[in-house]
Amino acid sequence: LVNSLTNEEVQGIVGLKQPLRYENDVNQYFKLKKEKNFFIGVCSYLDWPGDLENPQELQSYRHRDIFADPKWHSHILGWTHIFRRPRAHIPSEYPIILLPESDFMDP
Repeated sequence: LVNSLTNEEVQGIVGLKQPLRYENDVNQYFKLKKEKNFFIGVCSYLDWPGDLENPQELQSYRHRDIFADPKWHSHILGWTHIFRRPRAHIPSEYPIILLPESDFMDP
């Protein structure tokens, strides 16, 4: 499988469905990225990938803009979303599809 935008070989695709909270999460992300895995962003957790307004969320990742730094977003191929106005949360350069995470769950 080859990423048609970058001509890079893709070993696998991983769903990224919430902020990377802990050091172990960050390490796993970079390990998967180094192994040539790519990611599909899955919007199902609060307003993520936008700012998380819930005061119970840790400050360290409530306002992390994953689109500001290529080390975070360079391997994200596109996003599934649940938003009425998805472009308020996801930049226009990413392909999007209205597809909630719940569509992948057995009742």
